[in-house]
Amino acid sequence: MRKKIILLFLCFFQIIYLYSENLKVNINYLVFSIPDETNYIEFQCLIFGNTLNYIVNEDNTYQGQVNFEVILESHDSIQMPIHKKYTFFSDSYADSVLITKKNIYNLFRIPISNGEYTMKLIFSDVNNDIDTPLFYEGNVLIDYNREIINISDIQLISSLSFTEEKNKFIKHNIDFIPYFSNFYPEYINQIILMNEIYHTDKGITQQDSFIYRCYISHFGTDIPISETYIKQQICKKIDIHVLLHSFNIDSLPSGNYNLKIAIYTLTDSLMASKDLFFQRSNPSMDIETTTINEKIPLDSLYLYLDYIYVIANNEEKDFIKQAKIHTYEELDGFFSVFWKKRNPENPLTAWYEFYKNVIIVNNSFSTLTIKGYKTDRGYVFLKYGPPNEIEQYPYTQQYYPYEIWYYYSTNNQYNINFIFYNRDLVTNFYQLIHSTAKDEIYDPRWKLKLKAKDSLPTSIEDTE
Repeated sequence: MRKKIILLFLCFFQIIYLYSENLKVNINYLVFSIPDETNYIEFQCLIFGNTLNYIVNEDNTYQGQVNFEVILESHDSIQMPIHKKYTFFSDSYADSVLITKKNIYNLFRIPISNGEYTMKLIFSDVNNDIDTPLFYEGNVLIDYNREIINISDIQLISSLSFTEEKNKFIKHNIDFIPYFSNFYPEYINQIILMNEIYHTDKGITQQDSFIYRCYISHFGTDIPISETYIKQQICKKIDIHVLLHSFNIDSLPSGNYNLKIAIYTLTDSLMASKDLFFQRSNPSMDIETTTINEKIPLDSLYLYLDYIYVIANNEEKDFIKQAKIHTYEELDGFFSVFWKKRNPENPLTAWYEFYKNVIIVNNSFSTLTIKGYKTDRGYVFLKYGPPNEIEQYPYTQQYYPYEIWYYYSTNNQYNINFIFYNRDLVTNFYQLIHSTAKDEIYDPRWKLKLKAKDSLPTSIEDTE
């Protein structure tokens, strides 16, 4: 039986969505520090109750069960891998079908040292022995220098209350339910966030205070939208600050945005910053900005042109190849016209949608030496969009790890697929070896390349 997973392992900095036909999981993973002690990754898991299988217990009630496995492999060969396994149970129900099942929320923390890691997450429904477990793999960088200012990841919050109780779901006397998405629909009218700032007592010299600034900007820019979307305060230097803020977004138009936290000296010198991408859907509000009118720094403009090369036509590719011989005005004009061709009414939205995918591939497919948009999987994702389905085959003695991406309909083509494999077994680099798409690599003997070095084909039939 061919097993498929719908590819929705989209990762926006710290939010992962894992969906299959029968199981749906949202995961927040955030990195925090304990000053002068250690760091930890906090995993917040939301399993959608109605996507689980339920079996009868001894008391004739029905219950679901999920296994969650975390593997953190350091890129430093000296450190041993971190391998944790967890089991979550649902509530018990009188029947397995008729009653609406509650979602399962759980949280756990794993201490971890500074370094770069490959993170693998595996979710499986214990009562479903047919479907393949959900799987995510990506890189995580832990880099908290205890001699300078650092900012934790940004915690998005759905609701909260203040309490003196103590348990793992309560932090800094705040009992909160995380917000498990980067998307804010029209019916949600505020963003609530919490974060921690570390080592301001060490990172800022000759001053006893610092400026904390939190604001919302259009995605791809670094300028606050307006004074309405800025929170700012002066704080005293201590080893850890906990900050809690909210923004009313009733009047925020539909679009892609950045939530930014920045630390400045009293003389307004930037010391540290942290960004979080989010989307807003607000059909009742008109989009205020429909053109690309922000002045882009030259280095950023070169990089953006490199991003769009994959979707450019031949004439546009020739221009991008010669970018260094053109003036800034010529490059800026080309970039604006490029997106006006693709969306005359709102080129800015077209750019934001594409840039969002660049962030996805850079977070999902980057290696130590190659950014995600430069990899084969990044190329396919940016050119053809997210696949409808993906099959993942881990390493066996016979074959190298490989993936098959399926597209039902994309770029005026139907029922095409792409096959990637990973030969070095260490990095996250997968090479495209075969596709049924027009003008892409076509190799009907692709299975021969999947053979590991110690497993040669016994006959020509093995390559069909």
